[in-house]
Amino acid sequence: MTWLATLATAVLGAVLGGAGTFGLAFLWVEWYRIPAREGQSGYFIVFMTLLGIVLGFVVGAITSRVVVAVKPDGAWFVLGLLYAAGVAIALLVATMAVSWAMAPPAER
Repeated sequence: MTWLATLATAVLGAVLGGAGTFGLAFLWVEWYRIPAREGQSGYFIVFMTLLGIVLGFVVGAITSRVVVAVKPDGAWFVLGLLYAAGVAIALLVATMAVSWAMAPPAER
């Protein structure tokens, strides 16, 4: 795989990571009762989305390079993209499950 394909996979991983973390941050605001006073919840969502973009880029780049090392011939870009998306989705689901389990119970 060329470095250009690795960069493309990393960018698409960053998009997926940012979008997933954006949605997850909205859930965290509700679950952990982050107040909207002085933009606290908005800043939280923005910074978590930025973190998701960076981590998605890193996961996409590492995953695509691992695909090249394991399978030196074939459709590298497609496999790298599929594996990067799978890893990103698995990490987002695991993070959501753990954060939901650790959230304080709702007031009834």
